Amino acid sequence: MIASIKILYRTRKTFDYLDDQYEDDLETNCTFIFGLLGAISGLNSFFKEKAQLLEHMDSRFMILFLIIAIAFGAVFGVLIGRYVTTYVLYGMSKLLKSLPAVIDIRVVAAYSIMPTILYLPAILFFGIQGWDMIPTEYYWVFDVVSILIWIWVLKIMTQGIMKFSKLDLFKALINISPIILIGIVRIIVKFM
Repeated sequence: MIASIKILYRTRKTFDYLDDQYEDDLETNCTFIFGLLGAISGLNSFFKEKAQLLEHMDSRFMILFLIIAIAFGAVFGVLIGRYVTTYVLYGMSKLLKSLPAVIDIRVVAAYSIMPTILYLPAILFFGIQGWDMIPTEYYWVFDVVSILIWIWVLKIMTQGIMKFSKLDLFKALINISPIILIGIVRIIVKFM
């Protein structure tokens, strides 16, 4: 799991290292990464809805809902990462006449989203304080950090696709274009 941290600052060397690992170990690591980041997303969803939940139910059930949100987020993260993201990127590779192994694309999908773990301190800060208690003028910090992390994810994903699909930069960007489009739409919707 050291590779999960090294991918943040030694992307190419880490992908070279991961290329030499056993597929079973890579599958396990990818599932863990997708689950962990899904759990963080579930935690974020819980904190954003905590105030509304408290209006409608007793606070004793909040721990139960926290556990459910984290578990649901982890399962959802694994399903989206292992299947949707992996096979969208794999399908795009096939369209570009590149045939990497599915496990290679899964490794790219999993390890490229590692910068999103940096959301955890902000999620905990805003969540414990209460999203409704934070002045809205501070939300721009979270938005700017989100955009920077998204760009970092795209950088790692591009380098991984270039390595495993043997594509040049332009074709690698075309390969990850669905991820780019989803991010752009998310940014547009958020700022409207």
